[in-house]
Amino acid sequence: MSTYFTCRCCKQKKKTNRRLKKPQKYCGQRVCQQARKREWDQQKRKTSSDYRQRRKLSQQRWRKTRPGDAYQKIYRSAHICYEQDNRRRQKIRNHAFRRGKFELLSGLGQSHTADGSKSGASALFRIEPYQTPRDKKIVKTDALIVELTVHQGIGDIQQAEGQRL
Repeated sequence: MSTYFTCRCCKQKKKTNRRLKKPQKYCGQRVCQQARKREWDQQKRKTSSDYRQRRKLSQQRWRKTRPGDAYQKIYRSAHICYEQDNRRRQKIRNHAFRRGKFELLSGLGQSHTADGSKSGASALFRIEPYQTPRDKKIVKTDALIVELTVHQGIGDIQQAEGQRL
């Protein structure tokens, strides 16, 4: 039996634990142990219908005691400034929507340019990831938030790129 093995998760060469009967595949780091447990769980779900059924029932019981909106309620109660700021911004969005400032987004079939004028020509946009200020937090972290910048032509974009670099 070799005295060293390569961990499947972190790919580092580690010294084997002599007390283990089976060949060691994962080291003792927390991330690697989580990967080992995840692999075991996936394998067990594939092979054991009894295990799948027990796990499904367990998850159903867990969901009954913890409703899906509980996280949002807890977050909002702990971050009152976020809630107030969000309400203020929503009022601004609602007001702008009622005044027709979002014509471009409301109907894709309309021939409106980004500045609101009617034209047959299409608008040119640059899409960039929106930089969230450090003191602000977005709850939905997997959402892609972008900033659209309207340009008159390709030269305008090249000029803006030159200023950024």
